[in-house]
Amino acid sequence: MKLAIPIDHLAPGRGGLERYVAETSAALARRGHEVHVPCVSATSVPDGVRVHPLPIPQGPRSLRRFARACESWIERADLDVSLGVGRSLGSEIVQAHGGAHRSSREALRRADPPSLRSVVRRFGRALRWKDRFLERLEREQILHPRVRAVAVLSEIGRRQILEVYPEVERKIRVLPIGIDLGRFQTGHRARSRTQIRRRWSIPDDRSIAVFVGHHFRLKGLWPALEAIARIREDRRPHLLVCGRSTPPRSTVERLGLGEFVTFAGAVDGIEPVLLGSDLLLQPTFYDPCSHVTLEAWAAGLPVVTTPWNGASELGRGSPAVSIVDDPWDLDGLGRGIMEALDGERWKERSAAAREIAESHSLERHIGELEDLLSEAGAEVAREGARAS
Repeated sequence: MKLAIPIDHLAPGRGGLERYVAETSAALARRGHEVHVPCVSATSVPDGVRVHPLPIPQGPRSLRRFARACESWIERADLDVSLGVGRSLGSEIVQAHGGAHRSSREALRRADPPSLRSVVRRFGRALRWKDRFLERLEREQILHPRVRAVAVLSEIGRRQILEVYPEVERKIRVLPIGIDLGRFQTGHRARSRTQIRRRWSIPDDRSIAVFVGHHFRLKGLWPALEAIARIREDRRPHLLVCGRSTPPRSTVERLGLGEFVTFAGAVDGIEPVLLGSDLLLQPTFYDPCSHVTLEAWAAGLPVVTTPWNGASELGRGSPAVSIVDDPWDLDGLGRGIMEALDGERWKERSAAAREIAESHSLERHIGELEDLLSEAGAEVAREGARAS
């Protein structure tokens, strides 16, 4: 197939979506497909993938310009099919990685503690033109006449898309993402453990709970900090926070966690961090399918998360995941953390984590995605033949 995956920035280090596009485009190219990526910029181009720069000037209208540029490029490119993963228009398959924008906005309200500052923040968000613009763009993307299928990453993603766009019920497909198992060699755990403790001056006898996410509030950093603070000091893990948001140092000081929290910033290469840690703490308020949850399982890490993380559906019932119903259930988070770090059962939980990842490999996901692309491409070809 000749196919395209438009994205604004082809940069695996920026986040889960960008890494997904890099891995997926490379895997499809290895399978013999002609893969094109129209984008504004690219910091890393996978072998066999063709990048097409779109000259979009930066400014308040850059998102709209990018979406329209993708639509025009797809119309001219003589493709078999295209996969829209971000804020683009005109693809036959829309992959709703972020779910519905309305759902993420409501999740941010849940993430706010009940305080005057939270009320002011809610009022400010209600007036934000960007939210209204993103909802209009999302509606146009999902209801675009070229769309043949809407791929969601989890059941929670399916439900929330259908709450906003019930008219796409017949087009919706649940297609969880997969993980490149080769990135995580569990035999390197001891070396990675030593490396990250030296890099961030973490005591050798202290367990590490790692938090990964660029949107600290949506991913639940504040309840994570509060839950860590409730654990007795002699059993308290060190929280290693990876992400490019502004660190809430005043909260850390208020909770007396100065020696128990490290803000690592955006980390280039998450593999040694996960392999060297003991637990992924992800009390998210909304994520249709957290990529780092699958990465943690591939590294053999137990995970403490919430049902608002769609990836939790993949591990439900496994000893490798503790699901706390409410991110603000601090006692529940604390119990989940301590159970996951239980030395007697940690190896069992670690093995179970790797089993989940192995059952959701990147190759399996690419096979399922390939089938969906072929199906949509065949439908487009049949419609074209009838029209001619």
